[in-house]
Amino acid sequence: MLHIFFADPETLPIIQDVEYAFSRLVELEYPFNDKDRKLVDIIERGELLDGTRFRDRFGYELPVSALSTGCKAAIVTNHLPDRLIDLRECGKQSRSAIIAVCEEGNVIMDPDNGIEDCTNCCGIQVSVEGQTFTDMSDLLYYFEDVRARDRALQEGEP
Repeated sequence: MLHIFFADPETLPIIQDVEYAFSRLVELEYPFNDKDRKLVDIIERGELLDGTRFRDRFGYELPVSALSTGCKAAIVTNHLPDRLIDLRECGKQSRSAIIAVCEEGNVIMDPDNGIEDCTNCCGIQVSVEGQTFTDMSDLLYYFEDVRARDRALQEGEP
């Protein structure tokens, strides 16, 4: 199951520099897999060719070092599920792709930055604040409505 945290639980080793973590995966020649290919497809609208190159949305072959930070964070999440990956600097599309594709792992993100549905009606297995979500629309509701209401109550708004 993918676990989403809004604050550092201080029980897992955290990876804040996903650029460095990704470069180590490439350097150690971790084999990319079908989930990595799907993440590159969703986030970059590209195609992962091998462990060193990808084809971008315009058809150019580039080194994997040119992937976006969000895409690198997604691949790191996929390969290091026992670590806490900091997604607070990643975009909505990357965070959403991680939720849709990564079946296990631990990520920390800011709930105010939001997510979008990129699951194509596939189920998810996500835990947030002790609640389990198997449908992206329920998770979207939780992020957009419940968290917004909780913040309003904390700020004293009706």
